[in-house]
Order: sequence, then C-alpha cells, then structure tokens
Amino acid sequence: GSSGSSGKFGELREISGNQYVNEVTNAEKDLWVVIHLYRSSVPMCLVVNQHLSVLARKFPETKFVKAIVNSCIEHYHDNCLPTIFVYKNGQIEGKFIGIIECGGINLKLEELEWKLSEVGAIQSDLEENSGPSSG
Repeated sequence: GSSGSSGKFGELREISGNQYVNEVTNAEKDLWVVIHLYRSSVPMCLVVNQHLSVLARKFPETKFVKAIVNSCIEHYHDNCLPTIFVYKNGQIEGKFIGIIECGGINLKLEELEWKLSEVGAIQSDLEENSGPSSG
C-alpha cells in the first residue's frame, strides 16, 4: 500500500472486515463513504454491486467500498441483505437494510443514485423522479 492518493477514488473497492474501521469509520474528514455489505449468494447484492461500481466511476469524490458481510458481522441474516451504509466522519448518515429499503429486486441505477443523493453522499444531477418519466 502506497500513500499519497489524489483524493479521487473512482472504483468500488473490496475490503475485508478488519479494514472496516480504517477504511470506513476512520476515513478522511468530511469524506462520504458508501459501504455495501453483501453475500454473493444473494442475487440482489450482485445488482447493487454492479450499480455501485458505475456510481463509483461517476462520483470519484465519494468512496465506494464493499465487504462480504461475514467478514464484518457474524450471523447476519440474509433477509437484511443487501445492506448499504453511508458514513461521514465516522457517523452513519444513511442506511438501507434489506431488499425493500435498497429499492426492490428490480433496482435501477437511477433509483440507487437518487437514494444516495438524498442522503447527501453524492452530488447527483438527477431531478426528483418517483414516477415514470413523461419524456
């Protein structure tokens, strides 16, 4: 690990449980961190990972990481997955626990982007759009 990062992230990085405190809780001051706790046996977790890796490229100011839930929390229930935590300065600013809170099994990229922008984790240019777009 070399230090001297440019402060830009731009990718969804995999961390392990023992990196959690360093990478997430003790991240740089005023840095937004989005962490996805997942299990590869849960189909929606794979969807969320796909979306997050796109958002990580789109919003390099925000730190996007993922961690297999077993390495962070033992005996975590599958029905609480996917779990997305949004941290800033060591505090949880937003949390989405379970399929429904994360946006449902048919989660679209825009929906996830909107959720994260509502919390403040990303500066999205999306207009508020709950219904289908009227062109």
